[in-house]
Amino acid sequence: MPVPARLQTNDLSAPVDMISFDMESVTLTIDGQPVTVAKGTTVLQAAIQHNHEVPYYCYHPGLGIDGSCRVCLVKIEKMAKLQTACSTYCTEGMVVSTNAPDVVEARAGVFEFLLINHPLDCPVCDKGGECPLQDFSYSFGPERSRMEFPRRVFDGEGVRPTWISGRR
Repeated sequence: MPVPARLQTNDLSAPVDMISFDMESVTLTIDGQPVTVAKGTTVLQAAIQHNHEVPYYCYHPGLGIDGSCRVCLVKIEKMAKLQTACSTYCTEGMVVSTNAPDVVEARAGVFEFLLINHPLDCPVCDKGGECPLQDFSYSFGPERSRMEFPRRVFDGEGVRPTWISGRR
C-alpha cells in the first residue's frame, strides 16, 4: 500500500484514526465488552487501550515482554490456569476476565509476595508517592499482610535510584 502524500511530507498533525491502514485485527471480549485490536497486540495492551484496569509492574512499552512480576494475571476462557496479560497475545473470540474472584485473590497474593521484603519507607522514598507498586498494591493488593516478622533493613549503601520514563 503506498504511503499517503501528506505523510511523505512529515505532516503528522492529523489524528491517527483519520489515517486508513489495511491491517489485520482481532476481536475479543474483555469483561463483557467487545474489543477490536490489531493482530499481535497483547491482552494487557488491549486492556490499557480500552480503559480496563489491569495492574502491571514489569511491563514497559519500550522493553521486551518479561512477565516476571505476575501482577497482570487475568482469566481467559478455555485456559486451565490464569495467564499473564502482558505476555498473552489476543486471538479471535478470546474471552478475558480481569476481575474474576480467583484473579483478584491471585493478584492480592502476588502483591503480598512482592511486598514481603519491600522497605516500609514510602514517606521518605525518592519516588515521593508516585510509585506504581504503591498505587497498585493499594488498589489490588491485600488489605493486610500475613507476614509478622522483622523485615530486612536497607542502609542505602550502594543503592541507586531506578528511572523508568514513559510509564502510563
